[in-house]
Amino acid sequence: MKQRLLVCCLNVQEARRPEVVSKIVSACSGHLIKSFIDPVFSRSNFTICGEHQELVRTVDTISDIALSDIDINSPERLADTTMHHHIGVLDNIPIHPLYNTSIMDAGATAIDIAKCLNSKDIPTLLYGTADTEHGRSLVEVRKSTSFFQQGQIESRKIHSGHPSLGTSVIGAVPYV
Repeated sequence: MKQRLLVCCLNVQEARRPEVVSKIVSACSGHLIKSFIDPVFSRSNFTICGEHQELVRTVDTISDIALSDIDINSPERLADTTMHHHIGVLDNIPIHPLYNTSIMDAGATAIDIAKCLNSKDIPTLLYGTADTEHGRSLVEVRKSTSFFQQGQIESRKIHSGHPSLGTSVIGAVPYV
């Protein structure tokens, strides 16, 4: 049977605590292709590759790490003016078809990841083919949130979503 590979470029709002980043890297096990750690803006990107269930399981494990180790509304994070714009700790989770998969397969994986996060009371917004009702783009979804708002500490506080993780944006789009 041929492998059916997808890619997930998971964006996490944490880069300044090496022990947390190390846990996330470990959770990626053999699926991590590359990582980008940006301590200046406290954001990281983990590019993982695998079949449908492997990606769902990996993001599920990373969400458990985020639940136990990251609080998006902590006073330190709110006071930090260098923080990259976000609406959640697991801010953007794009899924891309890679090998023997279609954009519809990527959409199904994104929806299953959203269900997994929703089961932990982490709200999700879908885009691309994962947004089966409207097919909105990432920008359209973010415009419906506080993502593009700037200002004082109070406006940086995430008022919706999970109390410590905010909201995750998950989509399925072609790999760029």
